[in-house]
Amino acid sequence: MSFELSTHEHAFRSISVADFQKQAPAAFAPHAASVTGPGYSFLCTAELVRALLNAGFVLSSARQAAVRRRDPLYARHIVRMRQVRETVTLVDAVPEIVLVNSHDGTSSYTLHAGLYRPICSNGLMIRSASVGYIRLPHRGIQASDVVSGALELAGRFANMRVFCEAMANLELTHSERQDFAAKALRLRYEGPAPIEPDHLLGVRRAADEGSDLWRVYNRVQENLLRGGLAGHSESGRRMHTRAIKAIREDVRINLGLWNLAVEFAGT
Repeated sequence: MSFELSTHEHAFRSISVADFQKQAPAAFAPHAASVTGPGYSFLCTAELVRALLNAGFVLSSARQAAVRRRDPLYARHIVRMRQVRETVTLVDAVPEIVLVNSHDGTSSYTLHAGLYRPICSNGLMIRSASVGYIRLPHRGIQASDVVSGALELAGRFANMRVFCEAMANLELTHSERQDFAAKALRLRYEGPAPIEPDHLLGVRRAADEGSDLWRVYNRVQENLLRGGLAGHSESGRRMHTRAIKAIREDVRINLGLWNLAVEFAGT
């Protein structure tokens, strides 16, 4: 089974700093929110991103959470970056650094490992003992601390290969695919789900056809997070599932799906 990337698929996404500011204006906050305490050390996310750009990273994507009761200028935001000369390819994906932060005291600077699949623009997130994540509280933090953390995390990218290749080489039976999708549904819905597990297994493009765990995991992740799947509410009303837009929920479900896939792979 081949997972070779075409020349077109190697044209990985990137965004400009101007687009970054449009997509995540909270990253450019001039100061912390007034609700933060005197011990809070403010360091603008945009300054961190500039330091990471100077360290050999490029911007992949950015967005911020929609807030109702808080000032959006300080909202939680997520920035994905990859190294310009990244040499690690994991099946049909490339590793990324995922930075999560806010300027209202609700989030530390957190660096996660992520994966980006060019064929579908999927943004996966990973946490394992061999890769981990880095959390930097707002206490006297410097841009150099974040750069060091990002480089340290990037140095562990090769450790993800064993997991990704194990998933790509493991064929799932029909019942195993159903079981994976059913458990994925429970990550998002505490009560009855508006859709059946089969909905999460739907194929959106030819490149995702297949029964190996890697493709099943990616199909389920995309369908679960992007939403738009036709279903029924508890009252029987026709509806479509909503896309996951809350950053906290995005991170929670993404990490849960990765752990589920690792469990199925037996790695």
